[in-house]
Amino acid sequence: MVTEVENKGLLSSFKSLFKSEKSKAYIAAEDESYVEEYVRPSAVGTEISTSEPMSTRTVMFDPPKSQKSTPVLDDLPSENLDILFAENFIESGGKFMFCETLADTIEQIKLLAETNEWAHVFTWENEIKDAFCEYDFQKGAIGYTIEKSNATACLCEVLIAENGTLVLNSKQSSRRRLPGFPKTQIFIAQSNQICYSLSQALIKFGGEYKDEIPSILNLKANTKGNFYHDNQLVFKADGPDDVYLILVDQVIPKSTRV
Repeated sequence: MVTEVENKGLLSSFKSLFKSEKSKAYIAAEDESYVEEYVRPSAVGTEISTSEPMSTRTVMFDPPKSQKSTPVLDDLPSENLDILFAENFIESGGKFMFCETLADTIEQIKLLAETNEWAHVFTWENEIKDAFCEYDFQKGAIGYTIEKSNATACLCEVLIAENGTLVLNSKQSSRRRLPGFPKTQIFIAQSNQICYSLSQALIKFGGEYKDEIPSILNLKANTKGNFYHDNQLVFKADGPDDVYLILVDQVIPKSTRV
């Protein structure tokens, strides 16, 4: 905002005593116009009457759109994001594993089930059901509901490297709050799903789920609630604390199940 004082009344006589200076203030507006700005003269030790107020006029302007702040994403780190994510995820209390292929991933889940004596690992994701069948895990298991299972296995949407958090869709997030949800959850993610920041993750999520509100799983703050980031509403995905993340360096095939 720039204030311009008009030359009226007391101001005229005031200028006759002291030499006033004026400078042109360049306003970075779209019309690139100049506005006269009054610069107060030097008057040390001089009493000035203020019985008659000075009239003022204010000039309002908005900065050009090109000068408005926008998130800078191009300069963020893009290398070794898998290592950074693993470090932050483990620091938050998660358990991280890396597999080169989907076959290795199912073998790791088999090993976890044997070691922890899990009777059943439940999944609602068709892609994981296909992998279980293809690599001969839990074939013929009948009658196991989510309440009767020891663990669940599901996918996630995006991994955030800078703090080791996960972005989930509404189905993945809502099931974590079910009363009979198992105490252990295994997430399977692809290495190409990692972003550095939350801003990048929300852009990636929005490209896939335009009408959905994302949920963030942060094991350091595993509580209910929501918040806004870049004007985007984000839910918190509360649920069990015993969480595994298996990162697979292979694209998981889309399921053809209906």
